[in-house]
Amino acid sequence: MSKTATDIILLALFLALSKTTFAQTGLTLGEVVGLAKEHSLEYRENKNRFLSDYFAYRQFKLSLLPKVNFNATPFTINRSLTERYDFENNIETFRESRTLSSNSGINISQKIPITGGNLSVGSNFSRIENFGESHLTFYSTTPFRISLSQPLFAHNPYRWEKRELPLKLKLAKLRLLQSEQDLNLQATQLYFNLLKAFQLFELALQEVSNSDTLLNAGKTLLFIKTITPSEMVELELKSTNARVTLAQKEQGLTDARYELNQLLRGELPGEKQPVLMETLPVPELDAGETLKLAREFNPFYIEIEQEKINLQKSIDQAEKQNRFSASLNFSYGLNQGGKTIREALGKPLNQQTGSLSLSFPLLNWRENKDNLLLARIDLEMAELKIETKITDFEQDLLRKVAEYNLTMEMIKNTGRAKELATETYHTKIQQYKIGQVTLQELNQAQLELLRARENHIESITQFWLNYYELQKITLHNLITDQPLDADFVRLMNMFNR
Repeated sequence: MSKTATDIILLALFLALSKTTFAQTGLTLGEVVGLAKEHSLEYRENKNRFLSDYFAYRQFKLSLLPKVNFNATPFTINRSLTERYDFENNIETFRESRTLSSNSGINISQKIPITGGNLSVGSNFSRIENFGESHLTFYSTTPFRISLSQPLFAHNPYRWEKRELPLKLKLAKLRLLQSEQDLNLQATQLYFNLLKAFQLFELALQEVSNSDTLLNAGKTLLFIKTITPSEMVELELKSTNARVTLAQKEQGLTDARYELNQLLRGELPGEKQPVLMETLPVPELDAGETLKLAREFNPFYIEIEQEKINLQKSIDQAEKQNRFSASLNFSYGLNQGGKTIREALGKPLNQQTGSLSLSFPLLNWRENKDNLLLARIDLEMAELKIETKITDFEQDLLRKVAEYNLTMEMIKNTGRAKELATETYHTKIQQYKIGQVTLQELNQAQLELLRARENHIESITQFWLNYYELQKITLHNLITDQPLDADFVRLMNMFNR
């Protein structure tokens, strides 16, 4: 036997003996999922999207709080010719104006979300000094002024924002949780691609060892004329092809490791090999309970609620535009002026202003009515589409639950098929050595073993993909039966710094 063949057999024996070690210290799916969440760019992008939505919600909440503004113009100098009326000569003329003025004020404003109005309270102080033929200084004070601006019978955007934005924040949280499950799905697929590549590499390595053993046995069988020279050539070809396959599977293993390492941004432990988990930690799922969880936690239903609110808002806007509108403006304050600050502050006078504005659509060629009619038609069509979307979503969920439960049974069957195929292949090898089976029968047993191992890995892969897909839909840890959590408080605190 050549040195190369001996080395390959020794390596195969080492892998077989170390299988228990790999099962203890190998790379698990849970470890890969954790590394993906910690290091992948996709998850960081999803966190930033959540923080962006949270920032929009926080801005809305802050916009409802009172605003306090201080305004000041320390000085304004004016020297110009201004047009004035000369009462003595009954003519228009130009006179030089030279003034120095200053003013300051503070204003507190508050939106009224319930009514859509705006309330403000403020005070103001002004001073003007004339430099002309007579040097005079005047002061004006407004110690207190309250103003109300209130649209009547109009569309109130604050009211709708107050309903929409909390839903947007809740939706952002749920979407972040779903993005974690999307990442889990991606990591799971790449992990099992690596596992499959590693299993195929192990099988190819074992096949090189087996083909070399058969080739050596064939030389003995040829010597005693149990096999023909053409069969000996087939054995040599089988040994050569086994080495070609080994090189291909080794390249496939390298590619699979590279793709997973890209997702983990170079954090894939190079010393660990993936392990096949035969024991599944999740029992079968009840379709009714799964549907109940989805209705409670899935963002799909929040999106449906958002869509309904938007439709109701459109109807409200169209209805308010279709009739008369009014606006009420009212202001009350205290004001006084004088040549000294004492005079400007003493005995303030009442100052009131008020207005009521009305607008009636007399002739608009039914434009507003048609807009309202179209909005109601859109609402009816949208409600039908929403019902269809809900039905399709829930039917698809029930199908996925059934597929998930069926996959658990498939894992048992494919696992048993793999055991039988492995036993059959080893038996065929021994039978071929003593001339009881043909090379074609041995090759067929090898193909069946390869197919059985691939089917078993594929069924386990599909199980975990189905698991994370259902976890994405229910946003519930199906192992611990607890809602998923992304530590939103910590994320928002990071954003508030």
